[in-house]
Amino acid sequence: MNGFYRAGFWACRQIGLAAMVAFWLAMVPVRAADAPAQTGPAAVLAQPEHHFGTVVEGETVTHEFVLQNKGGAVLAIENLKSG
Repeated sequence: MNGFYRAGFWACRQIGLAAMVAFWLAMVPVRAADAPAQTGPAAVLAQPEHHFGTVVEGETVTHEFVLQNKGGAVLAIENLKSG
């Protein structure tokens, strides 16, 4: 009977270890690179705002904003206004 109890102990220990590993894997966050792509459009601005500082009246200033669509569908920009 001693061998039976010893085998049962090791089986329970292995099951417990497997349960701990499964729990740990369930708690590890999914990295963004591994996450599935979004189904809709997703507009992403690398630099969402720009400050020109002091501008003399009548002077023309410009800045280029780079907008990327990180989603899985077409991004339609229909109404764009400056602030």
